[in-house]
Amino acid sequence: MPRGEILVQPRVLTKTVIIDRTVVELADSNLRIQREVDQPEASTDEDNFYSDFWSEFLGELELDDVTQSVPKSAKAQNLFLGLPPSSSHAWINVYFAGSMNEVGVYFRLGKTEFGEIAYRELERDKDAIMAELPDSAVWGLMRGAHSVSVSMPVGDVWAEANRQRIKEFFAENANAFVNAFRKRMQVIADSFERA
Repeated sequence: MPRGEILVQPRVLTKTVIIDRTVVELADSNLRIQREVDQPEASTDEDNFYSDFWSEFLGELELDDVTQSVPKSAKAQNLFLGLPPSSSHAWINVYFAGSMNEVGVYFRLGKTEFGEIAYRELERDKDAIMAELPDSAVWGLMRGAHSVSVSMPVGDVWAEANRQRIKEFFAENANAFVNAFRKRMQVIADSFERA
């Protein structure tokens, strides 16, 4: 170096890392995450059952609230219906619990500041909400989150003999939960945004 300065050059070791591409899509207040994989996983009989069931169910589902977006068919044991302000804050889950031989529907609030505010608002209207839901609905905590749920024992959830009864239970209760919560959540979300 011309003026007696010292040049220090660090030794850098590099390593090539493959990063999986993830696509996040936000449409109609539903968040969908899609990861690209090199090879599709083989479908199992259970995947095929859920895919066929949900396609059939969604094809027949009629909700009173036509503003409620309906998810696409899935190969999973549940479907999520996002509610205002977004599906990460409030949602309705329609699910199979095969290991417990039951099916069910629940409304849940995220464990967020908004979830706590929404719960306090909904709790003020609890009696009216519960009057709109089946008598077997339970208001409380589920895994530490505020929720309202209803379930039905069915024995073998995959048995063809139970298929129609399950579809009717899901349709009736998903509709009741959307009717009871969607408009209320929209009002709460609107007031939260203005605050």
